[in-house]
Amino acid sequence: MAVDMTDETTAQYRQRISNMSIEDIQKAIDYLDQPGYNCEGLVTADEVIVPRTKILHEVLREKQQD
Repeated sequence: MAVDMTDETTAQYRQRISNMSIEDIQKAIDYLDQPGYNCEGLVTADEVIVPRTKILHEVLREKQQD
C-alpha cells in the first residue's frame, strides 16, 4: 500500500474534511475507490497511519445525520 504524508494531525485532517460539502466528500470517496488508485493510507503529523476512506466515510455519516 502506498502511503501519503501530511503535516496535518489526524484531528486537523478530520476538521478539514468536515468543512467540505457532502458532495465534495462523496467525490473524494469515489476518487479513492476507483480501480488502480492504491493510496488508501495517510501518515499524519502525529505519526498515525489512517485509511483516508475511513475518515471520509465517518465524516460523511456525521454530516448526513445533521
